[in-house]
Amino acid sequence: MFWKGIHKFSNIQVAPGGQAIGFGTYNTKGRTYFVNNITGSSSNDGLSWDRAFAEVSQAITASEAFRVLLGGTTNDYIRNTIVVQGTGTAYAALTELPNYCDIIGVGAASNGNGTGIAIIDGAGAADAITGTARGLNIYNMQFVASGSFWCCDFVQLLRSSLIDCCFQAKDTATDGGIRFKESSGGLNIKDCHWTGSGNVIHKVGFQVQGGNFDSCRIEDCIIIGTTAGVLIDNTCSTGQLGTAADNTIFRNNVIGDLGRGCATAIDDNCVVGMINYISNSIMGTAGITCVNNGAARVHGNFTANAFIAVTAS
Repeated sequence: MFWKGIHKFSNIQVAPGGQAIGFGTYNTKGRTYFVNNITGSSSNDGLSWDRAFAEVSQAITASEAFRVLLGGTTNDYIRNTIVVQGTGTAYAALTELPNYCDIIGVGAASNGNGTGIAIIDGAGAADAITGTARGLNIYNMQFVASGSFWCCDFVQLLRSSLIDCCFQAKDTATDGGIRFKESSGGLNIKDCHWTGSGNVIHKVGFQVQGGNFDSCRIEDCIIIGTTAGVLIDNTCSTGQLGTAADNTIFRNNVIGDLGRGCATAIDDNCVVGMINYISNSIMGTAGITCVNNGAARVHGNFTANAFIAVTAS
C-alpha cells in the first residue's frame, strides 16, 4: 500500500524522498516531511517524526522552498513526500498545494469516521483544499466540507493522482466532493469514496466546469450526490482539440445516490469532446444524460440488474 512508505511501480520500489530499488539504486533528491498535529510544531523542520510540523500547510511551504533551493528554480522536477499522521484532530484547510509531491496519510483507512484518520477539514468556513498543482499524488487522506463549500475545489490539477481518498459532506448544504474549475488532465482517481456524516450527502459528487478534461481515469470509486453524481458543465471541452481522442474514462464506479435520492446520476452537458462511461453502476431518478453523442460513448452501464439506457441528443 502506498501509505506504508514504499511506492511500488512494477518491480521498482521507491522510498519517499529517498531511494529507488530495482533497476539500480539512486537518490531521487527529494525530501520527506512529517506532520503530526498533536506532537508537531511550526518551529520544527519537519524532517523526522521527532521534529514534525503541526500542519500540512507548513510542510507544503517547506517542500516548495526546498525545490527552489536545490535547483535554483522550481523547474528542477524533484519529488518530495509529505507523510501525515492520522490523529483524533483534523488538520486545517489548505489554500495552496505542492507540485511534484506525494501526500500520504498514515493511520486508519480514509473512508469512515473516528480517530486515527488523516483528515483535512474546511471547518464550515472554507473548502478543505483548493488550488492548482501539477504532479501531486495524494493517498489515504480524508477531506471534509460543510455549508457552501467543497471537499476539494481545484482550479487546475494536472498529471496527478487521488488514490484511496475520501470526500465527506458534513451537512445537506455541502456543495460537493470534487470540482475542477479550469483545464485539468492526466488524472488517475481510483478507489475513492464520497460519503456523508450520518445520512447526508453532497449536492454534487464530481463536477468539471471549464476547459479541457483530457486523459483522465476515474475507476473503482463510489461517487454520490443529490443533484448529480457526476456533473459535466457545457463550458467543458474534454479533449485538447475537442475530439473523441481525449481518452477520459469513468469505469467501474458506483455513481448516484445509494438509495438517498439523486436527480441525475451522470449529467454530461459537454458539447465538444467526449468522456466515455463504461461498466458503471448507476442509481438516480434519471440515469445518464449526455447532450453530445451519448449513444456512442456510454457502454455497458447498468442499474437494478439491467443495462441502462442513455438519454442523448
